[in-house]
Amino acid sequence: MAEWQSTMHNYNMRVTNIGNGVGVGGAWFLQGCVTVINDLDLDELTGGLGEDWFFRRTIGDVITDVAIGEVVDLL
Repeated sequence: MAEWQSTMHNYNMRVTNIGNGVGVGGAWFLQGCVTVINDLDLDELTGGLGEDWFFRRTIGDVITDVAIGEVVDLL
C-alpha cells in the first residue's frame, strides 16, 4: 500500500515496482495468478477517481471506466 500511495513515483512506475518487489515497502510484490486468485466467477470491475490497476479473467469479466494508460492484467 505504501508504494501504491507513494507520490515519489508515477502510476506506471508504481505498477512496475509492485510487480517486481521494489520501491517503497519493496519486500512485498504481486506474483501473477499466485497472489491474485482467480475464483472463476464473472466479475464487474469499475474504476474510480484516479488511476486503477485491474486484474481479470481473459473471458467474461467486465471492466468499466478504464482510463487510457491504466493497466489490466489477465489471470
